[in-house]
Amino acid sequence: MPKETANQEVMQENPAEKKEVINKPESKGQITDGYVSELRDENKKRRHENEELSKKMQETENSAKAALEEVKALQEKANKKILRAELKVSAAKYGLRDLDDIQLADLSSIKIDDNGDVLGVDEALSALKEKKGYLFEEVSTSNSRVFHQPNPASSSGNQTDIVSKMTDEQYAEHERKWLSSL
Repeated sequence: MPKETANQEVMQENPAEKKEVINKPESKGQITDGYVSELRDENKKRRHENEELSKKMQETENSAKAALEEVKALQEKANKKILRAELKVSAAKYGLRDLDDIQLADLSSIKIDDNGDVLGVDEALSALKEKKGYLFEEVSTSNSRVFHQPNPASSSGNQTDIVSKMTDEQYAEHERKWLSSL
C-alpha cells in the first residue's frame, strides 16, 4: 500500500482527530532524514505539551494546598469560638463569678472531637472550683426565678414573688415598681 493511501485511510477512519500523520516508511531500510526530522518535531511538541501540563498540575497542587491550609485555619478559628462559647455556658452553670477567671482553669485537657462536641470542660471547671472555690458562687438548683422587692406593708420588709408565674404585663409592672423603689 503506498504511503499516501495509508495516510488517507487513517485520516478517513478518525476524521474528528486532527493529529499530524507522520509519513512512516514501509520498511526499516527506508528511514529518511525527513522522517527523523518529523519524529524530532513530534517529540519536541510532546515534551512542550508535557511541560505545560506539568506546570498546570503543579499550579493546581499549590492552589489545593493553599485551600487546604485556609480550611484548616478557618476550622481552627471555628473550634476556638465553639470552645469559648462552651466555656462561658459551663462557667455560668458552675457559678463562676467572673468569666475572666476561666483562664485560671487548666484548659489543656479540653478537646473538640470530630463531631464538634467539646470534651473536658466540666472536668476543668470542677477542678478549678475545687482549688479556688472563692471564684464561684452557689448555684441554685431551682429553675424558678425569684424577684425580691421591698414591701413597706410587710413586717419583714421583703416580699418574694415567683417571676415564672407572672404574666409579662405583671412582670413589667413589678419590675417598674421595684426599680422606682431603689
